[in-house]
Amino acid sequence: MTGPEGRFETRRSAYRVDADRLEVILTTPAGERWAGRLNHLSIRGGALEFDRLRAPSVRLGTGVLLTVRSDRLDEPVALPAVVRSRTDAPDSCIYGVEFDWLPELEEKLAAGRLYPLFNRRRARRVVPDPSRPIRLSLRGSGGVRIEPTLKDLSRLGLGAVIIAADGHRLGRSSNVDVNLRLPHLRRAVGLYGTIRYRWGSDSEIRCGIEFERDDRFYAAEDVISSYVRERCGGPAA
Repeated sequence: MTGPEGRFETRRSAYRVDADRLEVILTTPAGERWAGRLNHLSIRGGALEFDRLRAPSVRLGTGVLLTVRSDRLDEPVALPAVVRSRTDAPDSCIYGVEFDWLPELEEKLAAGRLYPLFNRRRARRVVPDPSRPIRLSLRGSGGVRIEPTLKDLSRLGLGAVIIAADGHRLGRSSNVDVNLRLPHLRRAVGLYGTIRYRWGSDSEIRCGIEFERDDRFYAAEDVISSYVRERCGGPAA
């Protein structure tokens, strides 16, 4: 970071995989192997999407093994993880996993074994100014509205923390209406988003939401980019 309030994120935990080039297999404790589509993979965890009729049934808290293959790696890399969430959609389900061996993973990243997988985020993300907070609300498919804490914002999406009780009220919705009230605007900005990953503890749930590229996104893009530029002191990638 370039400052205490959060400018352009440069920590290793901010690295994210170019998902289109990876093959990822989830192996359960029983030895079952399931091939999924990678929605998100960072230094701290990931999200795997499976076809609804071909999805594994894995309890939250279960330890699993992710095997990553890529033409950019000399050999497959095994990543032990813990299942933290499951999100159901009409045609698919998404499991969010968290790596439970971060020091060893960082060591492998530093040694170069995993480095070829990771690219910097395609968009700068900033942490809101605590003296000028951004109010965030989400509404799930069932009409339930919650107000999480916004942790970071970029032109393409956001990160938020939801208290566990509100997370249960939201259910397993994968698509949400997003309402952002930026400090320099009188009106709130409305967008539509997809929850790409979520994991957490008994008290809170962390989630990442990607904005859908629809008319609302393009109407709000300049406003959000302007805020990001203001916070990071440069162009919003």
